[in-house]
Amino acid sequence: MKNCENTTGRTCSTAGAERFFLAFVLASLVLAGIASAAPSVLNVAGVDGYYNLSKVLNISVTYNETVLVNSGTPTLQLNTGDPNRNATWDGGSSSATLYFIYTVQAGDTAADLDYATVDSLVGDIRAASGAHPLADNTLATPGDPGSLSDNNNTSD
Repeated sequence: MKNCENTTGRTCSTAGAERFFLAFVLASLVLAGIASAAPSVLNVAGVDGYYNLSKVLNISVTYNETVLVNSGTPTLQLNTGDPNRNATWDGGSSSATLYFIYTVQAGDTAADLDYATVDSLVGDIRAASGAHPLADNTLATPGDPGSLSDNNNTSD
């Protein structure tokens, strides 16, 4: 930030202009495909119904653009009871939807299955285009629109 002195003797700042310029440059790079905004999660869904021991649950996480699983195996922590357990990535790289799978285990007691917290999705997931920025994996608050329990009624 640069300071200057205007004609009234007061100090002024060019910080606002500098921020505007940087935002303009970033927006230009995004439009040119050189840089891209981070993908973000739109929706998490599963299948309605009851679950019992050994039942396989399929869960989908949909982003606002095509994503890549860059490395490792993403996980989605579910509120299965004590303890919470992870659904593991089962496919969908190079698409806008990633698929997760979870097999119900003894001791799973959640009345209405959802993920545990807004930070339950973990993994090196990136945009498929541009400079491949890391995705924003923040999920809707459990129970809110866009969450697993809001979209589906999966009960034990």
